[in-house]
Amino acid sequence: MGEHQCLQCICWIQHLGTPSHRQGFRKVKWIHPKYLAAGLSTPQSTSRLDTHTPLTGRIELDTLPGTLVAENGIASAIRDFKTKEEESQINLKKSTVRGWKKLYCDTLSSKSRTGDDKPVKELPAQSVGRPLLLGHDVEEKTRRVIHHIREAGGVINNSVVIGNITGILRDTDSSLLLENGGPIHVDKPVTRRLLSRMQFVKRRGTTKAKVTLTEFQSLQEQFLDDIRSVVMLESIPAKLIINWDHTGLNYVPASSWTLEAKGSQKVPIAAIDDKRQITAVLACSLAGDFLPRQIIYGGKTPGCLPKASFPPGWHVTYTDNHLANEESMMDYVWCIFLPFLKAAKKELKLLHNQPALALFDNFRGQLTGQFLDLLAANNVIIVQVPPNCTGLLQPLDLSVNKAIKDSLKSKF
Repeated sequence: MGEHQCLQCICWIQHLGTPSHRQGFRKVKWIHPKYLAAGLSTPQSTSRLDTHTPLTGRIELDTLPGTLVAENGIASAIRDFKTKEEESQINLKKSTVRGWKKLYCDTLSSKSRTGDDKPVKELPAQSVGRPLLLGHDVEEKTRRVIHHIREAGGVINNSVVIGNITGILRDTDSSLLLENGGPIHVDKPVTRRLLSRMQFVKRRGTTKAKVTLTEFQSLQEQFLDDIRSVVMLESIPAKLIINWDHTGLNYVPASSWTLEAKGSQKVPIAAIDDKRQITAVLACSLAGDFLPRQIIYGGKTPGCLPKASFPPGWHVTYTDNHLANEESMMDYVWCIFLPFLKAAKKELKLLHNQPALALFDNFRGQLTGQFLDLLAANNVIIVQVPPNCTGLLQPLDLSVNKAIKDSLKSKF
C-alpha cells in the first residue's frame, strides 16, 4: 500500500458494511500519528514510514450518501471517487479499499458483540512493516529510558543502549537473550535501527544552546526596551551608561599567519603553541569614555604579577586560573567602577544618588547576591545581555574586543 494511499487517501466505505444496513458512507482520512500529534492533516515530506509504524484512521463528521460499494462493488466506488476528486492525484487500489472496508466491518462487529451501539469514530491502529525484534513493550521501555537519560544531560551511544536493552530484557524475560538460549542478540545493528526509528543522530556536545532567529529578535527587542525604559524613567545621562566585558588575551598574541617563500613545506612561527592567557575587564560608557582596565593574571601569590608599571588607575590582580570570579569583580567595582561614577557625577554636577546603568552578560561571578547588593547600594541599575546572545548583543564584543586583540597582534 503506497504511502500517499496510507496517509492521505479519501475513500468511501459502507457505514455498516452490509447491503441490509445501507446508511450512507463517511469520508475517511488516513493520517500518520506523527502528523496528528503535530496538528497536521497532510505530511510535509514523503520520507519512508518507520518500520512497524501504527496507522490511525480518523472519521470526519460529514456523511456522504451512496451505496456504491454495497451495490456496485469496490471498482465502481473507486471510479466514482476519482470522478468526484479530479484534482486528487491519489492512485487508489482495490486491495486498499477492500482492506479498509474489512477493518471497518471488523470494528463494527467487535462493538456489536460488546453491546456498544455508539457510532465508530476512529478505526483501530494497524502495524506496517516487519514486527519489532525486541517487541513493543521492550522497545517502549527502552525509548523512555533513553529520553530520560538525554533529559538529564547524559550521553547516549551504542554501548549505553545495548546495556539498557539487555537490562530490560533480563528484567522482563531473560530467556529471550541469546546468552540464555533465546533468539535476541543485542548488538550495534539492533541499537542503530532503534535510534534511527527514534530519529536520533550523532551530535557534538555544546556548552550553550543556539538561539533561533525568531527567539533572537524577541530577545533583542526586550533587551533594547529594557535599556530605553530605565534610561527614560531614571533620566540617566550617556556618561553613566556603562558596558563592561571580560576578554582573554594571550601572553604572546602571535598571529597564525605569516609571509613565507612560495613552495615552503614548513612555516614555523615562534610561540604559536603558547596558550597562556590573562583576562582583561574592559568597560566603556555610551558617551565614549573608556574606564581603566582590570588585568587578571594566573597565580596564587603576588609573585605571579609582572614587575612592569601600568597606566594610572589600572587594577592588576591575580586568581588561581587567571579567570574572573566574585572576589575580582568586587575589587573591580570598588577600585575602578565606583570611582569613575563619582568623578562623572561631579563633572556633570549631578547628585551623588543619581542612578547609573550597567550592562553586562550573565557571567556567574557577577550575579551573586553580594555583588548585586553592592551595585544596588550605589544606585546602579543592571540590564543583562540575554543568554547565548553575547556575540550579537554585547556592545564591547561587537566593537572593542576584537580591535584590541588585533592591535596587540600587530605589535608582535
